[in-house]
Amino acid sequence: MEEKDQYPYGLINHALSGAINILLEDYICLITQLEEKLNRRELTFLRLLSFIEETMDKFAMLACITKDLSKSGARGSAVLNLLHDRMLNLAECNPFKNVMMELTQAAADPYMSMLFEWLNRGIIDDPYEEFMVVDTKTGITDEYWEKRYAIIPQNVPTFLKMHENVILRTGKYLNVIRQSGQEVRSPEQQKPIFSTTDASYSEVIERTYNFASKQLFELFMDEKNLMGRLRSVKRFFLLDEGDFILQLISKCEEELKKNIDDVRPKCLQMLFKFAIEDSSANNDIYKDDIICTLQPMTLMGQAQRILSNETEEDRLPISGLQGFTLGYRDTWPVSLVLASKNIACYQMIFRHLFFCKYVEKLLCRVWIRDKVMKSFPPSASHTCSSAFGLRQCMLHFIQNIEYYMMFDVIESNWQTFCNKIQMASVVL
Repeated sequence: MEEKDQYPYGLINHALSGAINILLEDYICLITQLEEKLNRRELTFLRLLSFIEETMDKFAMLACITKDLSKSGARGSAVLNLLHDRMLNLAECNPFKNVMMELTQAAADPYMSMLFEWLNRGIIDDPYEEFMVVDTKTGITDEYWEKRYAIIPQNVPTFLKMHENVILRTGKYLNVIRQSGQEVRSPEQQKPIFSTTDASYSEVIERTYNFASKQLFELFMDEKNLMGRLRSVKRFFLLDEGDFILQLISKCEEELKKNIDDVRPKCLQMLFKFAIEDSSANNDIYKDDIICTLQPMTLMGQAQRILSNETEEDRLPISGLQGFTLGYRDTWPVSLVLASKNIACYQMIFRHLFFCKYVEKLLCRVWIRDKVMKSFPPSASHTCSSAFGLRQCMLHFIQNIEYYMMFDVIESNWQTFCNKIQMASVVL
């Protein structure tokens, strides 16, 4: 007790030392009472044995536990795991099971206090680094959701192992809300208390998780209008409105025909803005968050780079048409959903759709030019019939594959997604 009560051994060892100290005080009281009986000549050897027999067994158990703790140098959740295992190994009829339960509850109390703060406010109050969740201090970046808060496996008590992911997400949800400028606290008033039955704290964890999840869902859907932003992404990246892409190709084609290194970004952005203003996309309230950008690699090169996890850039000479795509300005906390890796997927879809639309427009231009052949003699037109047929087959193919992508794939999945959002009320 004197050893583990020192600073480096952590709050859990301190709490256990305090609980053992109470047992020692009870022991000292017993000695005092026995001394009084001895002075009054009321204490025989047999009565002495009857008085101290239970205490002897209790202190033998404590000696065994403290010996194992000192030998292993356990601290934090390792102490709780040892106490938990010892208690489970005691038979229900064992007279010291209650003593063991009190020791374990006392040792677990600081941990449960840290858990309560995390579940209710998303705050880590862990001066000795004993809690299961650690704050890596990563700023508000694309890696915030994956890396800002992490589980420390060796700090997870065995009796909370099955809840660790729910515990992690609960605090993360509350922190996202706090990082958005809102103070939030779960209405849960009951601090979890260690028990051999999982239900005693699993209900508390479940209630706090449901609260945090619902609050974050309402933040995204109501205040930050996530669906409105996703519709904007669909409108621009997935070419939801046909007049926008026609205006875009018409105004930006000449600039994009240049080598990608010769394309002027400011000029391109201005032409992109004009294309929006001349189309129905001008009514989009989030249109200013969409920007033009150029990828210094082909679409195939970008896909291969992602699949192979390479970092070297593909610097093959390409035109602006091959490298043109859109970007999205980050807005917290929507950037957790529309993170850079997700936007990269939208960019690749856009590049594919954009190039298909451009090829379709080129084929339509050929069709318009071929109409001049109507003024030629039939014999001259007949010599070009195979070329006309090939052009028509190409146009038919590109239009059908565009229809398949836009309606059978994108629109179908969008409707499925919207239906799931309408039925949802929490963030999973």
